[in-house]
Amino acid sequence: MRMRARISRLMLWTLSGVALGLSALNIVAISQAASVQSDFLPSFLNDVNGKVEYRRATWKKYQLAQRNIELYPGDMLKLGQGAIARIKCANGRYWRVPDNGESGLNNGCQPVPVKNKPPFGVRGGDDPTLPFIISPRSTQLLTDKPTLRWNVVVGAKRYTASVVDQRVGKGEVWKTETTSNQVVYNGPLLEPGVDYLLSVKTDNGKSSDKEIEQGAVGIGFRVLNRDKSQQVQTELAEIDKEFTGETKELAIAQLYILSDLRAEAIEKLEALTSKKSQTSTIYRSLGDLYRQIRLNRLAEDRYLKAVQDGKKLGDLETIVLSQTGLAEIYASRRNWDEAIRWGTAAKTGYEDLGDPQRVSELNKQLDRWKRQKK
Repeated sequence: MRMRARISRLMLWTLSGVALGLSALNIVAISQAASVQSDFLPSFLNDVNGKVEYRRATWKKYQLAQRNIELYPGDMLKLGQGAIARIKCANGRYWRVPDNGESGLNNGCQPVPVKNKPPFGVRGGDDPTLPFIISPRSTQLLTDKPTLRWNVVVGAKRYTASVVDQRVGKGEVWKTETTSNQVVYNGPLLEPGVDYLLSVKTDNGKSSDKEIEQGAVGIGFRVLNRDKSQQVQTELAEIDKEFTGETKELAIAQLYILSDLRAEAIEKLEALTSKKSQTSTIYRSLGDLYRQIRLNRLAEDRYLKAVQDGKKLGDLETIVLSQTGLAEIYASRRNWDEAIRWGTAAKTGYEDLGDPQRVSELNKQLDRWKRQKK
């Protein structure tokens, strides 16, 4: 079976979503404007040799392209003299970009719509005094023996972790005590397609359930059914044939993301942060992913690292997207000063990219935050 284009996507960089629990604050993700990037699977710049530049549909300026970036319908490419670029299209086919000036992605790659677009979460993972769940959280799983992880609580010496079957009339299926903030599940077989929830309590009276009371929703997990699991395994085998090195690891991570296997995707991407190349892109992907599963403190940390590394690499797009993510996190906390600071920095970046549409949208968002600050 042909490997589907889902593996070509490194990250749902600009997921359009609902700002849960913040409608009264008029906090709307800037990323909603990127309808092309949220509505279509990207193609994948697989091979680059020489000077290759790209321009998003809303940009006026070209930026230097690096291997593994995602490309969307409407994007343009420009090759320098003697340069070579090969793209893994969203429909699974390869396309070698002509070396005769500018070429539109649509000329060689057929657009493939996204069927399910998970929304970004807003509230969650902000209270360090709680043993909030880190993994598995808002995810499906390939394994039925997952590693369960949660936030370390200062002062806690022991944790009680339990897995709960969320079906009506069910309840706790397994429980254990540990001094660590992680443990491998070894209870009864987890049924595919069933919603489970990890719950953790400390010996000093703190509980992860408090986070749900504070507004975190959809933070459970389930195991993939047999058919979907087999499909993923087949695609993993295809990735193993077609890619090597870091490109292979990135393709696996994206397959996990597009299969809603967020826990596995995070584990894969976190392992890649030790690599010297493309760390800004990987950190930004992690920031997006943590924010999607409502872990703002972890998302904030990864976005800050993405900005830092992006400046070293001259990766302007990663910088402005990370700055936008940071602004939205601070706005969700009603920290208007930081939201405005990072939003203003992102606006400047979009001005440098030549993206007047995003500049206009950020101006409107900044005006809302300034009114909220008063």
